[in-house]
Amino acid sequence: MTPELLDKLDKKEIVFGGCFFAVSSPSHHCHACRQDFGGSYFAEPTFIKELYFYVGGYFGTSHWVYLNTEKFGKTLRYAFSEEHAIDIRSECVGCNNMVIIPIDERWFEFNKDLLRCYFLDWESHYINTDIMDGTQWVLNVTFDNVTKIERHGSNAYPPHWKKFVLMLHKYGLPIIE
Repeated sequence: MTPELLDKLDKKEIVFGGCFFAVSSPSHHCHACRQDFGGSYFAEPTFIKELYFYVGGYFGTSHWVYLNTEKFGKTLRYAFSEEHAIDIRSECVGCNNMVIIPIDERWFEFNKDLLRCYFLDWESHYINTDIMDGTQWVLNVTFDNVTKIERHGSNAYPPHWKKFVLMLHKYGLPIIE
């Protein structure tokens, strides 16, 4: 082992792995929580078929993001409200706070960016039981290979949450807090 390699190991710039690389080998490692994550999740190229995201609570603004390639094509549908729930999965006729963002030309990039938020590695739920009212969130994603991912939380958030919110902003949505 070289002195340079030892130095990088001490600075936690690298992590040693094995000599066998499986399809699902992790591509990242967190020194804080000591968890491996990332990598190739599917054997075949797979794209999002449906995405539903909600974040909000009793007080303040609630936000919805919806994408359904079969029903609405490759468009992000965004809505917000401070008063009531919005059924963003419907045609939502009369929704004054609806924004529709076509992402056809950035479809591959959007799928890649979403996977780089590592939501597939998130736990199924994140709950902070010390807070009664507050912010709840839901992320449901179905891929065209029928894999379905369901994640949710209440006043607690997964790793890469901010990266996920900023990724949505990259495609024209406001920064959701």
